[in-house]
Amino acid sequence: MPTHRTRGRITMVVAVIGFVLCIVLAVGTWFGRGYLVDGISGLATAANDNLDRAVAITTNLQATMDSANQRISDLEAKAQAALTGPRTAAQDLVTSVTTGLSGGLTNLQDSVDNLQELVSTAGRVAIRLGWTPSSDELPGSRLADVSKAIDTQVGNLATLQSKFGTGGDVTPLANAVSSAASQLSGLITQLQGTVSNLTARIQAAQAKITSTADSLHSWTNIGAIALIIFFLYVALLHVVLFRVGRAMTRPQPQAVPVAPPA
Repeated sequence: MPTHRTRGRITMVVAVIGFVLCIVLAVGTWFGRGYLVDGISGLATAANDNLDRAVAITTNLQATMDSANQRISDLEAKAQAALTGPRTAAQDLVTSVTTGLSGGLTNLQDSVDNLQELVSTAGRVAIRLGWTPSSDELPGSRLADVSKAIDTQVGNLATLQSKFGTGGDVTPLANAVSSAASQLSGLITQLQGTVSNLTARIQAAQAKITSTADSLHSWTNIGAIALIIFFLYVALLHVVLFRVGRAMTRPQPQAVPVAPPA
């Protein structure tokens, strides 16, 4: 069995180890707090940067949609002319398809793709911060659907152009182009509804992301401070334990024998 002094030495060693461990944990908590706060700020900044770029695209998107609408109107007019006009009218239709693919329609598709990617990326970052935006707040999924539909119609036009170039009949070509143009026109109308007031909604989302990040900063700081206080309290208990152990190692006073009465 260990002696009283041996138990005191063991107690002192345990107290020193516990004290050092508590101090290390307190310091680690403080530096971990800074790392976590910086990470939260980085996520919020990345999301807001993407939304800033989305606002810039949205600002120019109306002009792009106007240009695409002009190309679509031209396609529809040329398709009708090709059905009743001479061979040159059919060639004008093919030229109009080529112009539409290399101009307004492709530009519209690129703009929608870029806008959708920026909004969706910002939405994914917002989820990592703990806020899940709805499709009304950040309509990334809606933009993805419109982008996919536009891509399909643009692909159809490219296919039609290729078929006519190898001797296809002008009647099915004109009818198909007219149908594709009509669907593209409907998609642009849908797109206009999706991006309506999008700048205001993006700004509201940026404010929400900033607010969420600020809340996370506050809770992170509160949690870190609470943990540090706890670790320091436990460290203080180990100081008390060390003093107890040291007292146990001191020699015990010897009892003075009492002489028997004479």
